[in-house]
Amino acid sequence: MAIISGLGPHGRPWPEFMPGHRPALVLPADPGRPLVPEDGWASRVTAPTLGTGPYRGWSAVLTGYQLTIHRPGDAVWFDGEISATRKWWGAARAQGALLLITGPLTSVFDFRHVAATGRLSLLTVPIRLAIDS
Repeated sequence: MAIISGLGPHGRPWPEFMPGHRPALVLPADPGRPLVPEDGWASRVTAPTLGTGPYRGWSAVLTGYQLTIHRPGDAVWFDGEISATRKWWGAARAQGALLLITGPLTSVFDFRHVAATGRLSLLTVPIRLAIDS
């Protein structure tokens, strides 16, 4: 993963690129954003299932800088601004999918340690851009 931003206040999500120019969003863990295994979340143990494409029932809509993510059952899982670049938006549009990455981290500086200790959770969701900015 190439860290492209790391900007934003403490505890805020940040956009990234995975290999193959795949857009990802890293979100620090938050008690208001449950990680329900039945919703499709993968860990180090279940990560091989990520190659199956976006998980059904989830949706992500990007309107300008505002990203809204719904989990199955239409409950809002995330609703907030992200500091994405045009390059990231273009990749999200082209891929039609967004990799969500979360774990016990509070900033970009925690990522390497949390990943190395196998404490990340991953989920691929479909994404659409409501308007082009």
